[in-house]
Amino acid sequence: MLRVIAARDSRDFDGEGFTREMLVDQWRVGEFEPAADAVVADAEGVVVGYGALFKPGALAFVDPCHERRGIGSALLGWVEARALERGRETHRQPLPERNIGAQELLADAGYRRARSVVKMVRALGAPPALPAPPPGITLDVLDVARDGHAVHAADEAAFADNPDYEPESFSAFYDEHLDTPELDPSLSRVARRGHAVAGFTLCRQQGPAIGYVDLLAVQKSERGRGLGTALLLTAFAAFAQAGLHEARLEVASDNPGAFRIYERAGMTPGDRVEVFEKPVAHSTVTGKTGPVK
Repeated sequence: MLRVIAARDSRDFDGEGFTREMLVDQWRVGEFEPAADAVVADAEGVVVGYGALFKPGALAFVDPCHERRGIGSALLGWVEARALERGRETHRQPLPERNIGAQELLADAGYRRARSVVKMVRALGAPPALPAPPPGITLDVLDVARDGHAVHAADEAAFADNPDYEPESFSAFYDEHLDTPELDPSLSRVARRGHAVAGFTLCRQQGPAIGYVDLLAVQKSERGRGLGTALLLTAFAAFAQAGLHEARLEVASDNPGAFRIYERAGMTPGDRVEVFEKPVAHSTVTGKTGPVK
């Protein structure tokens, strides 16, 4: 599977260095069951494709050397069938901007582009100058045991109006964002106004050189006061002090306010992923629920 992912990344993203640890981390989330929610396409004992259904949506992709053979259609059918079994309301599939063939396949299957997700990047040198947080706000290093439930509640409140928002249990949030080996609490911050969480960052170290902002959230009542910028630049400073050379995060195209904050902080757009959706009620499922051959 890593070989297929590497081939796909080389074609679609100029090579991203997706690691075994990152793959296994995707499978750790409590609501995902690898034996039931993932499948490989097998060609005479060689893995040539992969399909999986996660809570945010599906992933299905094919080794570039095995395209145009119906494998992508079979995988799409499988993940749609699994979504029906799971009672999902929306089929959602992210695709690299460069993968035109797969986008055409989804369009023919009734999907429509809902939004883009853009990778933002900034090179790091000396730690940036830090703006003072808004009056009355303090920034503390994340303590998972102390802050976990409050951060989850703040995340739910901050993103409730997003078009693709779905409520997430604390257990699922903890598995995905707080219990991952990549999380580095020393790089993450919780912003407080008194005892209330006003915002937070959850940051990861990916490999020896990259700092990744997994989540950045600011409560609605605290927006427009510079807290998002203060949290972001604090993350950059922590990355630089840890010897990391690049900061990354992802932002959706239907969140223009966040996009502007990231650009003002010196980040530039890189690779883009298109997110396609269609209602489950409109599906015509042709995939099998057993292994795709």
